Order: sequence, then C-alpha cells, then structure tokens
Amino acid sequence: MKKFFKSLKILVIFLCTFIILAAMLSLSPKESVRLRIAMDGHPLIAIKCNPKYFSKSKKYFKEPVYSIESEYGYAASDRSYEVYNFKVQKRFVFNYAKHIVPSV
Repeated sequence: MKKFFKSLKILVIFLCTFIILAAMLSLSPKESVRLRIAMDGHPLIAIKCNPKYFSKSKKYFKEPVYSIESEYGYAASDRSYEVYNFKVQKRFVFNYAKHIVPSV
C-alpha cells in the first residue's frame, strides 16, 4: 500500500510540474506556438522552429499571426492540410495558439 501512495505522489508531482511548465510557456506568444506544436505531437519541430510574427496579417485576422518555416511544417491531425500559420489569442495573461486552416 505504501508503494502505491509513493507512486501516486510521484505521478501528481510530475503532472503539476507539467501543468506549471505549460502555463509558463503560454505567457509568450512565440512560446505558445511552440507549445501548440509540441501538443500536436511534434516536440522536435517545436524545439527547432523559430516562429516569426507577421504584422500585416493582423489586419485580416484581427489577432497576431505567427508562422514557421515550410521545412518545419507538419500535417494536421486529419491530414487535410499542412500547418505553417498560427493565430495567437490572448486570454488574461496567457496566450493560446490555433492553426490557421488554409482556404481552398
């Protein structure tokens, strides 16, 4: 029984650390894009890419737009398009990145 509680304690500590780390990464728009890429299942791309801000796109989308280079693009979860561009929405102090789905 002690072994179970010790394992449970380690799991809770790991999950709390992960949640705190994710919250800290979402304070910066660039890091929120990287966090989104990692959450989509591409942690190596998240580390290697350098998201760039496009100021001209803010007029069209009404939110900051960040883009990654085409060599780091990856297929969306449904494989219907390649992901290169992200809209970053700000909620309170945290940023949340969303894919921009290209129009056909």
